[in-house]
Amino acid sequence: MKTAIIQLTYGQRVVVPSFRFKNKIEIVTPRGDALSNGDCPEEAERIAIKFGHDFLACFKHDSILTAKYEGKEEDLEAERKEWEEAQRVDEGDLVECEGREYKVKILGENLSNPVKFIPAN
Repeated sequence: MKTAIIQLTYGQRVVVPSFRFKNKIEIVTPRGDALSNGDCPEEAERIAIKFGHDFLACFKHDSILTAKYEGKEEDLEAERKEWEEAQRVDEGDLVECEGREYKVKILGENLSNPVKFIPAN
């Protein structure tokens, strides 16, 4: 049984080992989004509560085709290494972000929000 709590932060990239394709997922939070845009994090959380939005969510980066350009190979290699080193999360893992604990629920590889974070308390 897993007992270690995985620490996550706004903007962090995570991957789900069981996904075969489309495995580039980024963590988002109302507080982190507000801080990155110079807005009030408390107000962002009040709005999230008002509209029933999650305090911890994610979105998937889709793959895109690009034309050949100078430095493309280096860019792709750097991106591959970044995703290779990304935090792994899987069904049932416990995670903490911004002082709140969540349990990971895998929704599916083909969804734009493939991972759900369910409040643990």
